[in-house]
Amino acid sequence: MATEIHVIAVEQTWQPVELPGPSGWAPWRGPRHVVDPGAVWLVLDLRQGRFHAHVRLPGQTASPLPGEHHRAAVVLPGDPLPVSRPYFVAPEAIAVAAEAVEPRQVNDLLDQLAPLAQHVVNGMVAVPGTDDQDWTARALDAVDLLAARAAPGTYRRRHRYRDAADLFENQPELVDRAWAGMTDAQLNSAAAGLMDAVDDHRQPVRTVGIRAWLYGYRHRSVRDLQGYAPAQWAR
Repeated sequence: MATEIHVIAVEQTWQPVELPGPSGWAPWRGPRHVVDPGAVWLVLDLRQGRFHAHVRLPGQTASPLPGEHHRAAVVLPGDPLPVSRPYFVAPEAIAVAAEAVEPRQVNDLLDQLAPLAQHVVNGMVAVPGTDDQDWTARALDAVDLLAARAAPGTYRRRHRYRDAADLFENQPELVDRAWAGMTDAQLNSAAAGLMDAVDDHRQPVRTVGIRAWLYGYRHRSVRDLQGYAPAQWAR
C-alpha cells in the first residue's frame, strides 16, 4: 500500500534547522520576511510522504542542491553515485524549485501539487530483498510535471522514460540467465552496464527501474524459472 502524502504547511515562525546534507538549507516553516526568488524549493520525501518547503537560510551561502542546475534536483544524502545518474538509484527525497516568495504562495503550491506528489510516491517500486525503492516511468513523468508546475517556464523536460519490464519484454535476447546467481554488488554493476548499453544518449529516452527488475528476476529465478520463456520473465 502506497504511503499517503502529508503536506506540511508553512507557519508564521522562523525555525531554521540544518539539513543533514547540503549546508545552508533549512525546512521552511515561515520566514518573517519575503525570501529572494529562487530561494524556495519543494521537497518530497519518497519514503515517508512528507511534502514541505525548504529555503536558503538568510545570511548564509548555501551549497547547491545536487542537480540544481537543471531545476529538478535529486537529494542524495550520503549517496556515492554521481548526480548525473539519478535514474540508477532512487533517492530518499526529491526537490523542485518553486516560483514563490511568500508563505501564502508556498502553501498554495503545496496544496495544488500534493496530488502530483502522491502520483510520484504511488509510482515507486520496491527493489526485492532490500529496503530500497526504484523509479518507474510513471513516477518520473509525475516528477517532471511537478517541476514544471512548481516553476512554470523555468523547467523543460529532458527525457522520456520507459520501464525495464517493457525493455526486456520487447528484447528478450538481453536477458542473461547468469543474473539469477549474482550477488547484490554484481547485479548493481549489471544494472549500470545495461543502462549505458540499452539507451542511445542521442535520443531522449531513458530506461528506468532496471535494478528493481534484475533483483526481481533473481528472486523469481531462485523460486523457479525452468519452464518459462524470457518474455514471460519481464513482469
